[in-house]
Amino acid sequence: MNVRPQSLVTVIVPSNRPLALCKGPIESAIRFSAAKNYRLVISDNSGEGAKLAYFSDLPEHVTYMTPLAPTAIENVLACLDEAETEFVLPIGDDDYVEALPGEPDFDFASLGEDFIGVRPLTQVFAVGEGVLRTHSFTIDGQTAADRMYEYRQKVAGDNTLYYSYLRRDDFQELIHLLIGHPIVTGDMDWAVVYSLVCNGKVAFDGSTCFRYDVGRWRWTEGIEASIRSIYEKAGLPPEAVAFEHLFRFLDCYVLAFRRTLRLSELDRIKSLYAAVVIFLGRTLHKSENQPQQYVGFERELGMIRAALKEPDDYLINVFDVAARVADRLKPGLYEQYVHWFAAVQDRSGKAE
Repeated sequence: MNVRPQSLVTVIVPSNRPLALCKGPIESAIRFSAAKNYRLVISDNSGEGAKLAYFSDLPEHVTYMTPLAPTAIENVLACLDEAETEFVLPIGDDDYVEALPGEPDFDFASLGEDFIGVRPLTQVFAVGEGVLRTHSFTIDGQTAADRMYEYRQKVAGDNTLYYSYLRRDDFQELIHLLIGHPIVTGDMDWAVVYSLVCNGKVAFDGSTCFRYDVGRWRWTEGIEASIRSIYEKAGLPPEAVAFEHLFRFLDCYVLAFRRTLRLSELDRIKSLYAAVVIFLGRTLHKSENQPQQYVGFERELGMIRAALKEPDDYLINVFDVAARVADRLKPGLYEQYVHWFAAVQDRSGKAE
């Protein structure tokens, strides 16, 4: 694949929606990448003939693939394996992106090594309601833990930092490590973003506008229904919705032990402690304010509280207890999480 001169960015669009639902967003990505002199890779695993026919005659800067990638993770990896630039910009096939006139292009060549990526101006919208909120924040903390707390403070309920210009190697590694995950759910992007900000800061690009369709995540009822749906597909019972942040903690814990995380051992431990506060703290806080959602799980909540007070082998105990709570929700998950943890260490070259 020939990357056009001076291009440091590939826009990637893993697509599964039918043509009627993704035509506009994909066409916006084609126009945007042409205006910016970026490459564009579209990986379509929908199997829809009409969609393939519609996008059969594309400009030279676009690569359109129809890989044998049955899962969403594999479809993202297909895009990443095709991209060869230092940075990638992931875009959903229901979202829009455009170059803002009059704004200078971001100079990616000047980005310091302590930066993991660059977020565009991000507009969160709902069809029929217009723009609900706009994000232009950066992540500036000097330590991994500082950046995790900073993101929790600024996030405002959506994880759109995922749709940023990201260093391809770091992003690709994290997506690869999700292969073999015990429960493939649609909210693993939270752990990916927190793991990315562990590795570096995030700058801002005012020349790119990313428009995120919040869709079913607009209201509390829709959010809870969406989480129930993705957990149900993963074989989890309805009660698992109350433990969504515990599952995110398990993901962050496993990914934080990869060898390529550019942290000292002390900063790694501090980042894991931050994950405990952010995710398990949220679980315990929610159990106190909405106890009706945790009826029958009083013992498990007590196990978490006890683990947080245990000074010896603190982080090992917390992971062990969280995995056992997951096992209560779906028998067999404890062993699967332990196995995934070991597999991630092996794949990232870390030996205990």
